[in-house]
Amino acid sequence: MCHGRLTLVALLAAAMWTCGDDSEEGACSATDCPNGCCAAGICEAGNTNAACGSGGSTCSVCGSDESCVAGVCKKATVCTGCLDSSNVCQSGTANTACGTSGAACTPCSSGKTCTAGVCKDACSFVTCPLGCCSGGQCITTIDTTNCGAGGAACVTCKSGETCAAGQCIKQQDCTSCTGCCFGGTQCMPGSDPAACGASGAACIACKTGESCVNSACQAVTCDATSCPAGCCTSSNQCIPFSQQTLSVCGKNAEACVVCDATDKTCQQGTCVKDQPCLSFCSQGCCTTSGQCLPYTSQSKNECGTSGQCMSCGTQSCVDGKCVNDPVWEVWIESAVIAPKNSNGDDWDSLWLTNPLPDPYTIISLGGSLILTGFTKTIDNTLTPFWNEKVKTFKESELIASGLFLGVRDADGLGIFETIASCSTLTVTTAMLTTGTHTIATCGTLVTNLKLKFVKQ
Repeated sequence: MCHGRLTLVALLAAAMWTCGDDSEEGACSATDCPNGCCAAGICEAGNTNAACGSGGSTCSVCGSDESCVAGVCKKATVCTGCLDSSNVCQSGTANTACGTSGAACTPCSSGKTCTAGVCKDACSFVTCPLGCCSGGQCITTIDTTNCGAGGAACVTCKSGETCAAGQCIKQQDCTSCTGCCFGGTQCMPGSDPAACGASGAACIACKTGESCVNSACQAVTCDATSCPAGCCTSSNQCIPFSQQTLSVCGKNAEACVVCDATDKTCQQGTCVKDQPCLSFCSQGCCTTSGQCLPYTSQSKNECGTSGQCMSCGTQSCVDGKCVNDPVWEVWIESAVIAPKNSNGDDWDSLWLTNPLPDPYTIISLGGSLILTGFTKTIDNTLTPFWNEKVKTFKESELIASGLFLGVRDADGLGIFETIASCSTLTVTTAMLTTGTHTIATCGTLVTNLKLKFVKQ
């Protein structure tokens, strides 16, 4: 009887020893599960929210606001911008990486800009001719809080002003209005394409391709003949190289474009990033430092076209060519402009804070229909001092044809008002030798237009 009990105990002990051995063989540890985690003795991958861990540790269950990242429960981060090619969250506002809500970043194509995570046409006079730009958006509902036109920046009108034809002006009525009447209540000068007219009649908005000339809408032409060194706006205005920017760029009378956000500058009608000078300098020559030197800036020591600048030696330089004929640089120095326009009004009456003109001078050989030179524009002055070399001419051309000069008031986006057109100036050898000349009267509104002649 005692012997039987010993046998039963031995059997139970053996059974328990065997079970313990099986349990150790199935254990989950860092040795058995180096790349995952342990859950109820089972090795899990460790990369899910329900079983997250690594190195054979006990698996964790991530919370509702967590996610398993490399075996660790971390608070989930939401990418409000876009994810780049390396899955890194970017702001999504750059033209090179545009996007939103964690979508893949995309680069915006030329002429577009990233606005609120979406590539849209850049707001400019090209894409927003009838509205104004605010925060990259084209605003077409024009009022006193968003006033503007032609793709200009929206402005808020001051107290006592109203927005008419995209301009902030004093509130007034049409009593004794010599211009045109806008909206039945506002008297406008009548010289703007958006509000054209005279004698108090209702203002008319000129059509695309028309401009307001002498208070009447007239078709204007911008083509290779009238705009050989510039681009044409949607309203057929020529923007010459000298007035072009990244927002208005082009050549050969083609449609003006808005340069891409990655472009650095507009050179001779070409949007330039980091290209070598020779790739865009078609109406000038390239200096040894890589600068494009346009014809108006060339001299006998640096002369050429579509290539490297060279010295002309004893010859002179005209439009990139070395010539034997003596060459004279024509400089426009200064002028005096009448305080009011021909109607007795402020030059820029639509701009309450800037009533003075923004003058620049034009020049060409006498009898030529093609303008060959422009000075820079100087804002808000009656006594502009340009002191600028405008053009070089052969002596034989100057004496044979004389010079035509005029003064204009720049109103932006290629729109201008002619202040004065001078009578053709007869150029003599004595005048060139003296080196200076003053045109006493140019039209009825400009006096003391001073010129300088410098021989190369």
